[in-house]
Amino acid sequence: MILSLTTISAWGALCLMLLLVPGCHVQSRTEAGSGPKPLQLPSQTTKSHDLINSGIFDHNPTALKAWLSFIEDGKFRAAQGEDFKFSEPAKRELRSMFGDQWYPRINHPAITGNINRRHEFHDLAVIVVHTARNDPARFGLVIFNVEPNKEQTTSVHWLFQIRDLSTSLLSWHSNWPVLVFYAEDGSADPHYINWDDNAKRYFLDKRQVGPGARAGRLREKGEH
Repeated sequence: MILSLTTISAWGALCLMLLLVPGCHVQSRTEAGSGPKPLQLPSQTTKSHDLINSGIFDHNPTALKAWLSFIEDGKFRAAQGEDFKFSEPAKRELRSMFGDQWYPRINHPAITGNINRRHEFHDLAVIVVHTARNDPARFGLVIFNVEPNKEQTTSVHWLFQIRDLSTSLLSWHSNWPVLVFYAEDGSADPHYINWDDNAKRYFLDKRQVGPGARAGRLREKGEH
């Protein structure tokens, strides 16, 4: 079928008008729902959403559910790289250990695994920031214990609240969770994160305490 110039002109004018009408657009297949539905996040817009996209929850939906519930009221968010105040010597030490991965480690300050040493490998620890505070003690370190029962229940425990953790690193050492404090001169003061099953609380120590603990201790501050 051959269209006349008049018909083509009219059709072109109609297309142009549709493009200029506010809110008029072509819906993509993803928007139409043919692809996987995106994760429904809490209504508040906080930087903690970046932690969700970091990969730490890829195989840990129970911890993800606990984390989303924890940040739902907006009182806390995951700390990010810009919140930390590592000195230049400390940054050099971090680069020497982790290479290009030093910044992602502080930009997503969280670990997941068998943190309490008694259950499965789905516990979660995160350095968080109190959103209503701007002082150096606005940090906290919260740990979610995932119980290996049918419901996969989760309990929340604070290692620290209202503390300056702006020069600390959350990581693993000898398959054990550690919190490392860095001084202005770049020296490190590491501590194991241990779980007291009787008191139901976490504590720091230079030695591993709990099932599977290995002999030996971490160096004290100032030791080389």
